[in-house]
Amino acid sequence: MTLRGLHLRADGHSRQADYDCIRIAGLNAAKIMTNTNIAEDMNKLAQVGIAPDHVVLRLFVDMRGRSIREATPERFVEWTRVETDVFIGMGGRYVEVHNEPNLAGEGLGTQWMNAAEFNDWFLAVYNILRPRYAGKILIGFPGLSPQPNVPEWITGCADALYTCDWIGTHSYWSRPEDWNHSQQGYYFTRFLGYGRPVMITEFSNKFSPLLPFDKGRAYAQYWDSLPAQALAAFAFVSSASNPEFGWGAVGYSGEVWVHENGMRTQIPEGIASWTAPTPSPSPSPIEESGLVISIDAVGDWENDLANWLRLNHPNIRYESIVKL
Repeated sequence: MTLRGLHLRADGHSRQADYDCIRIAGLNAAKIMTNTNIAEDMNKLAQVGIAPDHVVLRLFVDMRGRSIREATPERFVEWTRVETDVFIGMGGRYVEVHNEPNLAGEGLGTQWMNAAEFNDWFLAVYNILRPRYAGKILIGFPGLSPQPNVPEWITGCADALYTCDWIGTHSYWSRPEDWNHSQQGYYFTRFLGYGRPVMITEFSNKFSPLLPFDKGRAYAQYWDSLPAQALAAFAFVSSASNPEFGWGAVGYSGEVWVHENGMRTQIPEGIASWTAPTPSPSPSPIEESGLVISIDAVGDWENDLANWLRLNHPNIRYESIVKL
């Protein structure tokens, strides 16, 4: 069964209300980033029942404003080394390398010029991390932003997709009915053919007409629907200082579970209230009954038909009417 996870505070340094969301909703996984106090997050998560190997760590480096190709694989690993050491040392295993590299704000056009260059960059990072944390780390390809350039990125990053230990994906939808649409909530399905497990490292029903409680129930339905190849799915986001992720104004996406004043939305309660519908029982076999009338079959033909019916359909009542 897919793990139910929450992406903790986008700014890092989650507050008690963020952890309370996990407890109230009954979740069993969480995602954090290297922009936080790793030890504090891991300890707080343990207090609400999240095992270390149910936590995903995203290696976060802000790519905005950097010089061309400044973030080499070696520098990227070094910039996130301390946090990764702590995470692995506390029993964490799943590490996502970067985020949405097909966007300009995440390095496209400055740190890599196209998908093929990111493919090589990722493999270089992978080959540094793998021996450094031998036997202790599972390295994920980062979730791509669902953009028109995704097909060329899938092609250009084929080597990375076949090499990584797991594949991160991002899936979003706005209309409530699109939660399982292949271009919306089920965007992740295009990554299922690489022989690697998939984690939906971000999903949300953003810009939705649903109220928070009902959105929580929609999230629970979404988790219940996911295939076995999806190891985990992380709802975005417990909280964020960026008001655009908030509620109550035109253009706000309505994704946060906790407002900046510390008040929770009712998303966790909605999740907790969800009970998966009981599958309908299989219909009982239809009993064979009725009347078979033979008009044209006479003599030996009629005897053969009658014997065949008795042998193969013993519950059918057979009568004969002689044709006049």
